[in-house]
Amino acid sequence: MSKTAIALVRSWSMGIVFCIIGSVLSGFLRSEPGRAFASILCLALLIHSWLMQRRYTRTPQRLVFLTLVFCLPTLASLWLGLNVIRFYSYAPESEPNLYSTVCGLQEVIAWCALAVGMVVVFWTIVDLACWLAKRIPT
Repeated sequence: MSKTAIALVRSWSMGIVFCIIGSVLSGFLRSEPGRAFASILCLALLIHSWLMQRRYTRTPQRLVFLTLVFCLPTLASLWLGLNVIRFYSYAPESEPNLYSTVCGLQEVIAWCALAVGMVVVFWTIVDLACWLAKRIPT
């Protein structure tokens, strides 16, 4: 089996997740039931992809980094699912408890995504610097 085929077998589900999230962000998927289905499908595909990728990690540090990387689309999928709940829970005549709770959860998810994204970016910069330091002759 070629390296390309192995990479495709290992990462097909992550590619589908990016296509689904891209279709939501581009406005292609506008219906709320469709977004709910997309959110659930993305979560299932991310779990599958993480289970496939973790087999190939060599160190515990790589597994932590991989998990942080997978957290970003997972948080986006959770936010999307909560957005569907937020849409259906908004009713001006009812009590705003569920609606305000969902809004608060979405804000927490946004802050968590920001924190995880910053950690991933800094970790990537450090890994790249270490890789370059090994390649530069002294």
